[in-house]
Amino acid sequence: VCLALLFATVYLVWRLVNSRFGLVIQGARSNERRMRAIGFPTYPYRLVCFIIAGTLCGLSGALLANNTDFVSPSMMYWTRSGDLMIMVIMGGMGSVIGPVFGAVALLVLEEALSGITEYWQIILGPLLLLVVLFAVLLLRSPHRHIPPPSSRSAALDLLEQRYAKGEIEREEYLQKKADLGGG
Repeated sequence: VCLALLFATVYLVWRLVNSRFGLVIQGARSNERRMRAIGFPTYPYRLVCFIIAGTLCGLSGALLANNTDFVSPSMMYWTRSGDLMIMVIMGGMGSVIGPVFGAVALLVLEEALSGITEYWQIILGPLLLLVVLFAVLLLRSPHRHIPPPSSRSAALDLLEQRYAKGEIEREEYLQKKADLGGG
C-alpha cells in the first residue's frame, strides 16, 4: 500500500509541476512581482501549494502511524528533519523523483555502515559532505550545461497560453510581452 501511494504521489506531483499550475508556481518562486504583473494572483496558488503539502504530510503521518502501530511526539525528534533534508539534497532538489532516490541511498548507507561499526554516523557525515561537494563540482563542470530556471520564460509561456486561449486581448498581450522583454 505504501509503495503504491508513493508512486501515486510522485506521479501527482510530477503532473502538478508540469502543468499550468506548476508554471505559475515556478514563476512566482522566481519573481512573484512579474507573475502578478502579467495577471496571475500568486497568493491563491501559493495557498493551494500549502494545502497540498499539508495533505501529503498528513498522509505520510497516517502511514507512519499505521506502520508502527504507535505514535508519540518522541518519534519526531529534530534529527528526523535533518534526515529528510539529507534525503532531498542527496537525490536532487530540482527533480520530483530525486528525493526518492536520495531516501533509498541514505537508508542503504545507514544500514551498511551500522553493520560495520557502532559509530556509523562518523563515517556517514564526511561521506555526505563528499557527495555534496562532488555534486557541486559536477554541476559547475564546463562540459555539462544545465540552464538555470528562468521566471521570464515561464512568465512568457503563461502569457502566450493566456493569449492563445483568448483570455487577454492582442494589445494587452503585446504590451505585457514587451514588459517582460520578450520582444
